[in-house]
Amino acid sequence: MTEQKNLTPSNLKELTRSISGWGCPEIRFILKARRGIQSPHENLGVFSASFNPPTLAHLEIVRKAQQTFHLKEVLLLVSPRNADKTDYEATLEERIWMLLQICRRQEAGGEWENGRAYSTSPSFLDHISIGVSSHPYFIDMVPAIRACYPEETEIYFIVGYDTFERILDKEGKYYPYYAKAYKTREEPLRALLTASRFIVAGRGKYGPEALSRLLEGEVASCYPGKVHYLELPDPYPQISATEVRRRIKQGLPVEDLVPPEVQRYLKETGLYAGINPEGATPLT
Repeated sequence: MTEQKNLTPSNLKELTRSISGWGCPEIRFILKARRGIQSPHENLGVFSASFNPPTLAHLEIVRKAQQTFHLKEVLLLVSPRNADKTDYEATLEERIWMLLQICRRQEAGGEWENGRAYSTSPSFLDHISIGVSSHPYFIDMVPAIRACYPEETEIYFIVGYDTFERILDKEGKYYPYYAKAYKTREEPLRALLTASRFIVAGRGKYGPEALSRLLEGEVASCYPGKVHYLELPDPYPQISATEVRRRIKQGLPVEDLVPPEVQRYLKETGLYAGINPEGATPLT
């Protein structure tokens, strides 16, 4: 485990390009939580997502999961590879940079500008780490995470409903590509549920009842207490990175969808709008 100090756009790019997705799974820390896990038997939340871009919904999921499941630390993970997507409008470095700007505001002692969206203290950012995972699959992340934290750390993967569907892999689409060889799609799922828990954030019609139906007859149903539903208050279930990108392309405002740091970065760089304002330096 290594933590990167004094990051700049240039050395951030060097770091991400040095991570191979074909060897043993590893995690490189970009930012380590100031009040993260130091002792055994503490709960770690792991939120692996594209963050394309980071939204207010992402932050609310982190805040509520941390509060509800007593997570001492939440590790935000991005990966050079993805289980499904092969192309993004924003580079890996740009997405990491936006996450960094959010967390560095707390380091500097700043306050949230969007009081309507956040009525609570932003101190939860003290418990957030940012890292890059060499591998995109959750079962491959487990040994890499274990290598970075005390052995007794309880891992809670924080996922959306659609991501959890992919994890169940009912059609057997993904398991042949995991770092370790498995004979059936149930094998890695059993290993994953033995080693970790899941917090599933619903959206729209995908509430707790839909999650229960999804688990019926599944291997996951044999692991009680391993899959938890996280309910989000309005307006967060309606906020998505897809909607942010759509609005930007149409020249519409996004201040009600993204943190102020992200909004500022998007405006300065023209990211997602297909323009590059004079003097801006996107991380490409």
